[in-house]
Amino acid sequence: MGTSDNDIKFYGVDTDGLELWSRTYGAPGTNEQMEDIIPTSDGNLVIVGSTDNFNTALMAKANLNGDTLWYTEIPSSP
Repeated sequence: MGTSDNDIKFYGVDTDGLELWSRTYGAPGTNEQMEDIIPTSDGNLVIVGSTDNFNTALMAKANLNGDTLWYTEIPSSP
């Protein structure tokens, strides 16, 4: 029986829809899910979702070139 491993895949595309870059957030053996992408006042993007099989909040900030500016995980309370 196979296992499921869902990661967050984040793409940058040009005006024709051609891929310019891609980034993956996730760890082997866990499931990640993206809930929202929020534009920031400084022209970047914040990605909000979950990891650790949906038990931990995930937040990352990236610029429009796909470079990760910061990444954090917040475990849920016991």
